[in-house]
Amino acid sequence: MSIKDATCGGKTCFYLEDDTVPYINVKPTNERKGVYCRGADIKQGGSKIGPGIEQMGNSKQDIYAVTDYLTGTHMPRCLEIELKGSFYAIALATLAPGATKPKAFAYSPSKAMGTETAHCVYDSLKPRCADYSQALTSFKGVRDIGCAASTYEPTCLDMCYDLHCPEDQPCGKTKSFDDCARCCGSNNNQASGCFRRRRRLGQVLSKKKAHDFEEGKQYSQIECAESCLNTMGCMSWRVLGDICQIASNCDKAPAPPGADKIMLRGNWHVYRGLTAKELNSQWEEKPKKSGDDAPKKKKKKKKGKKN
Repeated sequence: MSIKDATCGGKTCFYLEDDTVPYINVKPTNERKGVYCRGADIKQGGSKIGPGIEQMGNSKQDIYAVTDYLTGTHMPRCLEIELKGSFYAIALATLAPGATKPKAFAYSPSKAMGTETAHCVYDSLKPRCADYSQALTSFKGVRDIGCAASTYEPTCLDMCYDLHCPEDQPCGKTKSFDDCARCCGSNNNQASGCFRRRRRLGQVLSKKKAHDFEEGKQYSQIECAESCLNTMGCMSWRVLGDICQIASNCDKAPAPPGADKIMLRGNWHVYRGLTAKELNSQWEEKPKKSGDDAPKKKKKKKKGKKN
């Protein structure tokens, strides 16, 4: 993203994504670290994603970064930012349920992106969301709906994060992570091209993490929601036992005979922006009653008798 440091009221502040409204320090931890929130009404949220990213690229070749792979539209309203010498360590200001501390990401200046304010966890013209502040709020619960379910499998980038991002340091500062992430980017985030043998994971991961990849990770509600957001075309998800199921097609209408094996009915978390009509292939508009369009006459109030 685009990061520009400045001074607001004598204190360091940041302009993200070419926004004209800065992120100001509302809760300093020390001289180099604190919680920064966008200096606008809370209802406006964070800075819009895109204005800064879309300027990055190679102007001579007319190749620019795209936001097609970003499911978020705005930055979180508040972020924890720390100056770590040559890069910024940026994390969510609020903890996700079940997390012990926010995961920090190393945003380093990138000359390869073509702008002075470009900062990247890894250089890419197809950036993806690294973390979410409120993934669960992007979905709504829908009962008794059929969805074409598939079991979520760890992506190429999922493996890069687990392999090359220690919990005690910002993710994205090592060459091993950059190489891994670039491979994933050029391989459409498919693990097969960058991780040819999953057994190799055991040489780097702990036995517990290796077991997660080999036998199946146990997903929490928020992890499954984030997995859906990170999957292109995903519109719904649910945690079923130890697995995360996602779907790109759901229908409230009864499934035709033989389709019950594909469209699994149950309670799903569906993308909040979808309407009831979009979720029902047999949707029928309720016919209007005669006279509905005619202006209704206001009833005159009866005056009470005076004693």
